Amino acid sequence: MVMNNNHNIIPMPSKKLMAMVKQLTFDPLQEKPDPAQLEAVRATEPGGMEMSDAVIEKLERLQRYEARFPDLATMFKRLVQEKVAVEAVLKASTPLEDLSDVEALDSHLQNMTQKSEISMQEIKRLTDELREAAKIKDVYALESESQSEMIENLQDQLVSKSEEIQCLKRQAATTASKDSKNTTDPDAPTKETVERQQQRIAQLEEKIKSLENQLTVDNSSTSSLSLATATSDPLSDPLSASVSVPETATASATASGATTPILSKDKKTVAKEQKRDQALRDLMARLEAVLKEKKLAQQEQEATEVKLLQLQLDLDKEVKIKKEIQQFNQEGAATAATVDESGSNAGKDAKAKAREGTGDCHSGDQGGKGITAESAAKREAEAVKAKEQVLQKESAVLAAKSKAEALLAKTRAAQKALKDSSAVNEKELKIAKAQIKELQKLEATFQESKKQ
Repeated sequence: MVMNNNHNIIPMPSKKLMAMVKQLTFDPLQEKPDPAQLEAVRATEPGGMEMSDAVIEKLERLQRYEARFPDLATMFKRLVQEKVAVEAVLKASTPLEDLSDVEALDSHLQNMTQKSEISMQEIKRLTDELREAAKIKDVYALESESQSEMIENLQDQLVSKSEEIQCLKRQAATTASKDSKNTTDPDAPTKETVERQQQRIAQLEEKIKSLENQLTVDNSSTSSLSLATATSDPLSDPLSASVSVPETATASATASGATTPILSKDKKTVAKEQKRDQALRDLMARLEAVLKEKKLAQQEQEATEVKLLQLQLDLDKEVKIKKEIQQFNQEGAATAATVDESGSNAGKDAKAKAREGTGDCHSGDQGGKGITAESAAKREAEAVKAKEQVLQKESAVLAAKSKAEALLAKTRAAQKALKDSSAVNEKELKIAKAQIKELQKLEATFQESKKQ
């Protein structure tokens, strides 16, 4: 809202002002007088005067007009001040002078919106061109790097080929000198040896010529590559150009008509081919990575298979140990039984012999009793020793059995872990095979598109 110069009048929005104007104004033909106000007017009539109802209504309307007149005057002043302020703004910023020409104001506003739209489109187009120029700059930077590497390789090849040419020339000179010496020698070679040497010299000369031709071709290619890298510099700074937005519609149209494409069709095709080559390189790198992963997975699978075989051998050894332990237990039980039987039999024999000795002769009673007692004591001592040996063997068997069970538990845990790892490796192999198939499909499609 424009500020007014009159400080006594408070500025007010135009919509609110129009609503108050409509509220204060009225149509005399459509408005009906209030009966109470008519009675009040009649009560204030001067004495001796009679007035008609029409006069009374007009007096009542006049009173209401007088009550509303100050508000209407202030509203009118505000409207006039706002109109003056708006016309001043129009004169300052537009070719219009007042608000009477509404069509001219509408057309002016439409022209302004069209200009803003055209300027935005031009800005968008220029930003797109700048982005494309930046992309092309990156492509040419990569191309220049690859060309510099090619130039270095070609220079190395030139040096190596020049050295080969010098060596071949030296060999030709040595062969020629040998031929001259052989001609002066009294023991001259035969005709066949001379022909062979001539053929060899001809072959060397042909090889020298081919190397010289290849050297010239390499020189021309290096010169063309250096020229290409030199001519690719104009696009090194595409962002240095200043961008100016057109002020009018006609200026923007002429600018857009005068702009020319940044690159030719040949450069665009070169950029496309470079993008394809880069995509092919990325694809080959991915293929190599997948093949490496596949090789590692195969190596891990082979290692797991070796571990499984080792575990199988360990299990076989444990089974053999268990069988030996069972056999040893059976043998120990049999020996214990035989020892018990031998001890009992020895006691019985001693008792029988003692009884027989008492019946035969009384003179030898003391000697026989001593012999039988000693033999029985020896046999009992042997039986005790045998039992101790059996118990020691049983304790050793139990210790070996506990060790074997612990080893079996460890081997089973290791076998389970290896099975889990082999399952994981199989899953990874399946994933790698699927990736290889996808990459092969992508390579096939890329080659087809490259051929097209």
